[in-house]
Amino acid sequence: MNGSYEELKLVSTKASEEIDDEDLKQAGNYILKTQLGDGRYAIVKECFHMNNEDKRLAIKILNKNLINMVNPNFIKRELLAYQTIKDIEGIPKFYEYFEDNLRAYFVIDYVNGYHIQRELIERQILNNGPVFTNKEKKEIIIKTIDILKKLHSQNVFHGDLKLENILYDSSSGNVFLVDFGCSYCRKDGIIYKKELSGTPGYGPPESLLKSKEPLRLENLDVWGICVVFYYIFTTKYPFGNDGVFPTFDRVQKCKYNRENVDEKILNICDRVFVKNADERVTLEGFLKLVKEFPVD
Repeated sequence: MNGSYEELKLVSTKASEEIDDEDLKQAGNYILKTQLGDGRYAIVKECFHMNNEDKRLAIKILNKNLINMVNPNFIKRELLAYQTIKDIEGIPKFYEYFEDNLRAYFVIDYVNGYHIQRELIERQILNNGPVFTNKEKKEIIIKTIDILKKLHSQNVFHGDLKLENILYDSSSGNVFLVDFGCSYCRKDGIIYKKELSGTPGYGPPESLLKSKEPLRLENLDVWGICVVFYYIFTTKYPFGNDGVFPTFDRVQKCKYNRENVDEKILNICDRVFVKNADERVTLEGFLKLVKEFPVD
């Protein structure tokens, strides 16, 4: 098996260490239940509205002080994205945003599943559940691209597409895209580097260069979904996971791990992991490559 459990655990810092939620049993009109997950700036809990105990919801709880120090536009971007997105299957429905002095809260539909990386670890490394077939892995990528295409058609670009932001409902096989704090709502589809935020290794080389030239937002999501594609089929990070600066260096050189990787996977990644953004395949082109990707 490629990769190791210890390596895979080193994914992100834990917001639960910053959010003191020991006595947090209620937020606004919502009763909080089990913690579902955490990330850089937030934890997510299952909840229900006090007037409707039967409807399962999820509430994302963000540490405002931490965000204001590190990524002050994170909450504004997420709220704008949810307000802009209209009825996209694969995006949990957004119900409400509110805040207090310490925290900000997003209430969305509950998704009965875990993020893709956890599913892969549980199934393929810990032998907890049936291993994904290559056909299922391919379907996950295709469904994620379909969600991205619909997002882009509404001038919303995710901007931080990674394994932890793709949820998988094992009971239905449905895929959901979450976490829009690094997203961009732009009709022209471009951005300047000073506005960028995201996760090391999931953005293209031009996002790391000191340049005043505009960047195409589609390129951010294409690069991100290709990293996810590579990982799902190899359980390895294409540009490593040994620190920010080594990862940045390999991304800038487009030097990704080709060792013991199927040639058919490399052929697709070679269309994305290129320095010249004009030579990079589009999202539609990437979808075509994935659909043509032979699986057993």
